[in-house]
Amino acid sequence: KIRVLQKGTENLKTVNNAAKKSVYEKSKGCPTHWSLLRFILELLILKAKYRWSDSSFNDLLKLLSWLLPKPNFILANTYQTKKVVSPLTLGVERIHACRNPCILYRGKYKKLDKCPTCGASRPSNGKKRKKKKGAPDPSEEDSCFGDENKRRIPALVMWYLNPIDRLRRIFANPAFAKLMRWWYCERTKDEERLSHLADATLVAKI
Repeated sequence: KIRVLQKGTENLKTVNNAAKKSVYEKSKGCPTHWSLLRFILELLILKAKYRWSDSSFNDLLKLLSWLLPKPNFILANTYQTKKVVSPLTLGVERIHACRNPCILYRGKYKKLDKCPTCGASRPSNGKKRKKKKGAPDPSEEDSCFGDENKRRIPALVMWYLNPIDRLRRIFANPAFAKLMRWWYCERTKDEERLSHLADATLVAKI
């Protein structure tokens, strides 16, 4: 059973269907443990591990669709593949940073165009990034800033993974939630025996 957050679960039905659906018909030899969802996740792991471009990944999907018995449910391209697993992903916040790095451009520094500590410019030095085949135009990335007529690419971007999203995902699973509450609900102190490091006298003095 798949558990996801209530927020951003528009494609939850698609995820559940992919978890129940086999890659191709079981009567033609598809292993029962190979669901379409697992197949997609394994492919995306390989894509990230070996840094495959979207174009090469699309070609791989076409080849697999041609090789596997018909009918099969191999998706057509990278976009459709990522769309299936999108409800399972955790949010990421892209924060611009000084290239040296000195500060993060957030809070009182959010609207600055140069670092107040070292004076380094917030945008890149003007050199165009080498665009990978199948990758979007750098000027269209979410991390860019400025008005629509003059999109500027930041010199450095930090990806921040919010721990709150991960904690919500953990507590959505009853088994994991019970383990997370063990410290407060079930932990017992024994005066004669050290059952946990937190009970040590040295830790209490920290």
